[in-house]
Amino acid sequence: MVEQGVRAGLTTMLIPAAYGGGGFDNLSAGLVLEELGAACAGLATVFGASILGTGPIVLLGGEEQKQRLLRRITGDQSGRFLCAFAVTESAAGSAAASGDLKFGVQLRARRDGDAYVVSGSKRFISNGSVARLYTVLARTHPTKPAIGGLSFFAVDAGDGVHVGKVEDKMGQRACPAAEVLFEDAKVPAENLLGREGLGSVGMAQTISFSTPLVSAVCVGVARRATELARAHAQARLDNQEVAMRLFDMVSTVEAARNLVWRALWENDQRQDRVTGRLRGAPNLKLAAIAKVFASDACVRLVDDALRIIGPEAVVGDHPVSKLVRDAKLMQIFEGTNQMHRIATARLL
Repeated sequence: MVEQGVRAGLTTMLIPAAYGGGGFDNLSAGLVLEELGAACAGLATVFGASILGTGPIVLLGGEEQKQRLLRRITGDQSGRFLCAFAVTESAAGSAAASGDLKFGVQLRARRDGDAYVVSGSKRFISNGSVARLYTVLARTHPTKPAIGGLSFFAVDAGDGVHVGKVEDKMGQRACPAAEVLFEDAKVPAENLLGREGLGSVGMAQTISFSTPLVSAVCVGVARRATELARAHAQARLDNQEVAMRLFDMVSTVEAARNLVWRALWENDQRQDRVTGRLRGAPNLKLAAIAKVFASDACVRLVDDALRIIGPEAVVGDHPVSKLVRDAKLMQIFEGTNQMHRIATARLL
């Protein structure tokens, strides 16, 4: 199923057509991810994580890098070319791009002639055990803060990259999350994305585009939970409590969808469709609001569906039991909702 999706272009929707990609706008890609989320959040995350992995190349990469790296991705016909966004570490989760020398990124990239030697590890990386190409946030200066001290690299899976522990997740098990080990991996200097020190800039740009896409998956999960609850309660609409709860569920899905669509549309206004480069500053505030609202709504509506359907929803292989496990992860992906609230409060 994953191979069919890759061949159908689900991982290359947002790569500009000039480099062999689908050339979708963000809103169109969001519509696709909502449908995937309604079917299986884990599969949606496989494709979404690969899109995320190409983000720094599209947003930061030079023309030669895009022609070389993106065309390698779009030209592969195996159906197995997945990418991964390697930022999170054991001691650097939501604070990964903060520049904090203790809690920020510890993975080091040291210049050695015409290559960088990358040493350290990443953890909880979606597609981490199956990716062929990683976009990696590394510390290129030992003491500088985030701006000036962090850089993004495109790292081939064959360049000294090893897979460590594959996590046994509670939900979205279709998408593997793994530890990725870089044991003095030699990365060609031509795979430095942008310039040294632009890592935090690339992180902000990439997250501003990826969080609304994750939010679209949340809408899909919330919609599916609402559909299941409505189908179960069709004969009980004379029960006022059930009727009011269903009304609130449908209203919440519509509100979340429209907020997510606005965030996606705003990103389309800020991105050059031909080159993929950003015009102006990313809208971090709207991206965070959409992600927090949609993922919180996702968890709440799955819980509402559980209440309406009752005990049969938690026994056997009822689809709501899967939605419960899948939904909770959405509040953690792409930065925890707590982190988004705290960081975005400064922008209000």
